[in-house]
Parts: sequence; structure tokens; C-alpha cells
Amino acid sequence: MPLDGVSAYFLGLELNAALAGSRIDRVQQPSRFEIILQTRGPGQNSRLLLSANPSQPRLHQISSSPEVPLQAPGFCMLLRKYLQGARIEKIETLGFERVFVFYMGGLDEMGDRREPRLLLELMGRYSNLILLNREGTIIDSLIHVDNQISSRREIMPARPYTPPPAQHKLSPAAALLALQDGSFWPAAQAVQQSQQPRQTEQLLLALLQGFSPQLCRDVLWRAGVDSRCLPGELDREQQDRISQALTQVLLRIQNREASPSLYYVDAARQKPKDFHALALEGLGFRQACSGLSQAMATFYQIKERQNELEQKRQTLTRIVKKALDHSVKKLQIHLSGVRQSQDFKRDKEVGDILLANLYRIKDGDRELVAQDFYDPELKDIRIDLHTNRSPGWNAQAYYHRYQKGKNRFEADSRFLAEDQADCSYYESLLTELEQAETPGDLQGIRQEMMTAGLISPDQNQPEKAQRGGFYERKRQRSRGQAGGRSALYNQPEGPRRFMSSDGLLIMAGRNNLQNDRLTLKTAHKQDLWFHVHQAPGTHVIVRSSGQEVPETTLLEAAQTAAWFSRSSRGQQSTGGGGGKIVVDYCPVRQVRKPAGAKPGMVIYDHYQSVTVEPRDPTQQLRPAAAAAVQATPDDSQG
Repeated sequence: MPLDGVSAYFLGLELNAALAGSRIDRVQQPSRFEIILQTRGPGQNSRLLLSANPSQPRLHQISSSPEVPLQAPGFCMLLRKYLQGARIEKIETLGFERVFVFYMGGLDEMGDRREPRLLLELMGRYSNLILLNREGTIIDSLIHVDNQISSRREIMPARPYTPPPAQHKLSPAAALLALQDGSFWPAAQAVQQSQQPRQTEQLLLALLQGFSPQLCRDVLWRAGVDSRCLPGELDREQQDRISQALTQVLLRIQNREASPSLYYVDAARQKPKDFHALALEGLGFRQACSGLSQAMATFYQIKERQNELEQKRQTLTRIVKKALDHSVKKLQIHLSGVRQSQDFKRDKEVGDILLANLYRIKDGDRELVAQDFYDPELKDIRIDLHTNRSPGWNAQAYYHRYQKGKNRFEADSRFLAEDQADCSYYESLLTELEQAETPGDLQGIRQEMMTAGLISPDQNQPEKAQRGGFYERKRQRSRGQAGGRSALYNQPEGPRRFMSSDGLLIMAGRNNLQNDRLTLKTAHKQDLWFHVHQAPGTHVIVRSSGQEVPETTLLEAAQTAAWFSRSSRGQQSTGGGGGKIVVDYCPVRQVRKPAGAKPGMVIYDHYQSVTVEPRDPTQQLRPAAAAAVQATPDDSQG
């Protein structure tokens, strides 16, 4: 879980400064493990998400409320009874544990003051949301834990609340004091003897309260010590460097010097890796945020979109793989039929030999030994005969077998070509699904699959709300779902556009339908067309405007075509390299589509080839600016 004790401590300080004194205006429960508190404070309103989801427990502010059920669950109704209208007096954490305590104040129905407390425990699969009264007795909890689940710590109504068991680690203040008086490394040695951590990172993790593996690695990074180094191999100099780096981090915690940050896998900032209240070195590409709550909201928003994208991708992938498996089975059947009937011409030759030797066949003969005049060496051949049939009938039987084999061979060959085209098309769809980056990409592929008949137009569409009517549509408009942001977000996107190092526009299709439009309608006849050699991939166009394309642009376009191909799947995890791919290119006028061919399937001639390593164009090329796109010829021209 990304949130560690140190970040939880700073998050508690941040939320207390932002929400203390605010009044709870509304309580909602959009899902099984999530509660949303809408607060109203002096000059600002806020929505706070409290999630005890075992897979990703979290606490942060959100900008908009998700869809909530029309009938509120029982726990939500209970929270409304005790919290709605109450004022948040204080928010704090239990030391450097991931336990947040909301102290509330308000009046009940009789006008008496009551002071409920709401506790959120963010502890992985043991996460929970608990409502307590003033005396610390549990009123109710989101997840009930009885003695059959845990004999040490029950979380049930009418039970006294027991904090999570202490971990007996050094708090940041105690660790700082131990570093100053020289008792830190003796304490570390005691931990090493009792727990026997295998790495120095694990030693710090077992010794320091609130520290996560990322924060421990950051301390070792600052000290210039390998995190995989064994604790017993540390010399005096390394211990001093670790002590100095750890002191700097602990002083920042003690002085409350937060640097909320969001970390990404690459410089494009498309895949978030982690977040933290402190600025960590060596964790990835850092983006400073105004607050830790904002960093968490951005992190989980992108993660949820990626999860949603992956779920849609898997749904479409299953459909395509099922169709591909069916086509492969048909291909094997027809291939077997072609192999079995490919010698059909021999039956005609045997019939000809029989007709030429009818005079030699007598009634009751079981076989005929005759010269094979189709054999260059004119060897003898033995032909089996039906004894109760005439010689002419035996000859016609072989002609009949010839005609039957010929028909089967031609039909199986035709079906085999169709199966091969289907398999190639389905493999191209799988390539598109793997390369899809946005819901718009998947929507374009889904439209293509509807055109191909793989799915019906109404398949996998959300059902219309049975209740709510006007108010349901109003809620959707408030969330930007009815013809608003969500609809625009799922619109199919246009081709990928990049500017080469020489200033030429490079376009790459996102699906087969778009490939057809890009190559056959958008591109000019003098533009250059790129595609991987004999493998599924996207169509890439270079706007040449009739001019000679520089070698740098030619290589960049070929690398782009190689990147968006099925052949580069194993290389994309390392950013390219490790294997080269052959890419064909030719003028667009040399590309044509056969009649009846599937989307994206074209033939071309008078082409040249270049061998390149796949390169991600988003990393090495800049996206085409709006001005540059408008300056290009009209896409509607042929």
C-alpha cells in the first residue's frame, strides 16, 4: 500500500488544517467500502472520501461525488444519524500509525451534546471504518470482526474499542534522539539479532515506525549505500552516512516540512508509480503537488481509469480470442482437407490408364497391371478393380473420385484462404487492443468489432436507469455523464500525430477502420506509407507534400510503425531495443485494397524495406501542435 505512517501523519495535519471547524452537510455511501463526507466550511465546501477497501484503502478529498444508490445502506443511515449536521472539531492520527480519528461535536434530537468519533484504519486487508461514542465504545463499524475472525481484537457494536497492537518500533522523535546519543546502531543490532533481516532496507523497516520500504530505500539512496547490502557488512563509514541521511529525513518530519509529491514511471507522466508526503530521490519522475490529498486523488483517479481501461480491454480481448480460436480450429480442419485431397489428380491419371487398357480387363479380374504413361520412367502400376463391376464402371469410379477430390480441394483451399485472412485480422485486432491507450481508442476498436459482426451494437451497453427519471438525469449532468465529459472522454480519437525531427507530420492509425481511412482517403498519393513486413501493425503516413523525405524522418516513421506492431510486444517493456523489425515503405499510390478485404488489409508493390529498432514515438517525437495540424492539407482530400 503506498500510504505509509509518515505520509499518514502529514495527511492528518493537512486535513485537520483544511476541515477543522467544518460542518458535515451530507453522508453518502457509493459502494460497499466507501463513505463520502460532504462538508461545509467558512468559504469552502469539500468532499472527503473514506475508503476501507482492502485492495486500495485511502483517505483524501475528491472533486466530485460518484454515483450513489437510491437506497442508502444501513451503515450509511447510521452515520447520517450521528454525523450529519455535526462539526469536525479535530482530525489526528494515532502516532505514526495509519489510523485517523475524526473528533465530532453536535447535538442530538433532544438538544443534548454528543461527541461521536469516527475512526478510519488504513491497514490493508484489515482496514475498517468505526463509529465510537464519547466513552470509546463501538456504536457500529463498516466491517464486523467477531471472535471467530480475530480472538485478539473484536470490532463489534457495544464492545470497547481497542487500538491496533503496537509494533514496538522507534518513533521518528525517538529515532532522532537515539541518533544523537549514539544508541541507534546498538538498537539496530538488537533488532538484527532478534528478527535477522536479510537486507539493510529491511533492518530500517523493522526499526523505524511509520517508514515504508520506499522511504527506507530513499534514506539509503541519500547515503550512497546499496539497499540490498547485508546489515552485518556495513562498516563504520557507511553507518555514519546512513545516520546523517536518516537525521535529515527525521528533522524534516519533526519540523513538519512536507513536500507532497506524485511520482511517475516515465517523463510522459502517464503512469503514476507512487506518492509521498516527502520528496524522495530515485523513486521516479517527481511532480510537486499542492497537498498530499491532491496527490492521492490524482494517483487513484488515474489508477481507476487504468483499471477501467484494462477491464474493457480484457472484455474485448476475450471476444477476439474466442473468434481467433474458432478460426484456428476451422483453419486446421480445412488444412487437413487440403492435404488429404491434394493428390486428386492422380485419380484422373489412373482413370485414363484404365480407359487405355479396357481391352485387357476380363470379367472377374481383381487388378490390372499396366504401364503408367504418366511416369517419366514408364513403370508398371497395379490398379485395384471391383470384380462384380464392368471395366468401364471401374474407370468411371476413378473419375468420380477425381471430381470429388477436386471439388473438396478447391473448397478447402478457398475456406483455408478465408480462415487465414480471419486469423490475420483477429491478430491485428489483438495488436490494436494491446496498443490502446485511452477509452477513446477502445471505443474505436469496439465500433470496428461491431462492423465486423463480432459484437452486437447493444452488447455490453449499460442498462438505462429504471428509477429516478428526471432526478437521475440531473445527477448525471452534475457528474458530467449525460452528453458531457464522460461522453467526450469515450469518443473515438483521431490518428496519432507526431512531428518528426525534420518538421514533417507523421500519422499513425489506432485501429483497422482508421487505417483504411488514413491510407485510402486522408493520405495524398505522394505521401509515404509504412507498415511492418508481413505482420499485424498500424499504418503510418508521412506527409511529404511531394518533397523528398529526409532519412531522419524516414527512420523515425519506420520506428513508429515497428513500435505499434505485434512484433514489438516483447520489447515495449524495455522501451525498445533488443530486437530489430523489418518495415516496408512505399508511396501511397502503390497501396490498394482488394475487393472484399477486411478492414486494414491492403496490398502494395514497388516498396523498399528498412530494418529498425522499435521506438516509442511519445518519448522521442513531440506531438503535432494544433497549428501544425491545421497547416497540413485538408484530410478530406484524396
